[in-house]
Amino acid sequence: MIIDPFEPRAFDMLPSELLVYPKKPHNNRKHYHFGVGVSYERLWEYCIARDLAPKHFHENPLCSSAMVDAALKELDRLCGAKLQLCGITHLEHDYVLSRYSNYTWFKEKLSDRDEEEVVNIIHKELGISEPPRWYHKLVKSPSGYGLF
Repeated sequence: MIIDPFEPRAFDMLPSELLVYPKKPHNNRKHYHFGVGVSYERLWEYCIARDLAPKHFHENPLCSSAMVDAALKELDRLCGAKLQLCGITHLEHDYVLSRYSNYTWFKEKLSDRDEEEVVNIIHKELGISEPPRWYHKLVKSPSGYGLF
């Protein structure tokens, strides 16, 4: 069964025990982000297409993170909402353009209509169509090896 992510039932897609509430201890729940899956390369290409960074950045791999940051800032501006780029554990995407997480949803979630508008802008700007969903955040161990 596919649930429209803009219905109030979208939170039913994530088990209730994973939602964190302001006055309820979180007890080290796994971290999930709600948003649109995207590749690093797609954000890099968007930055070039929109000319958001100096031309000499385009060919320099050391500048790729600055270019992705510029793309994220432009999407923030167009959406009028705070977006985060978070690493995720997923087969098709490396990152999620996230609006909120299971830890921050109660203070960052907009009205369903406004959330839908944000997603529509992201889809239009990046030329993607995948609906938003919950993604498990990629967490590296302190040593940098493996996940926990």
